Amino acid sequence: MALFPQTFIDDLRLQANIVQVVQEEATEDIQKAGAVEALDAPYFDVSVPEMVRKRGVWLVVLFIGAGAAGVRLVTVLRRVTQDAR
Repeated sequence: MALFPQTFIDDLRLQANIVQVVQEEATEDIQKAGAVEALDAPYFDVSVPEMVRKRGVWLVVLFIGAGAAGVRLVTVLRRVTQDAR
């Protein structure tokens, strides 16, 4: 007599498969919400050129946005210091 019935073991396997699918779908949805293309492999197994292709556009947009914010901040600070004199 087995310690656990076969149906119990089958149910555990089914639940593990369901959890795996839900995690994969959630990861893909989060990547899409972040405006990046989903990776097909684990993060550390992806080559640099592929990572640049899939993440590069978003990083360039962030870099340009940060530069524009910096320029605006400098402009505002100059005006504030001129008005204080």
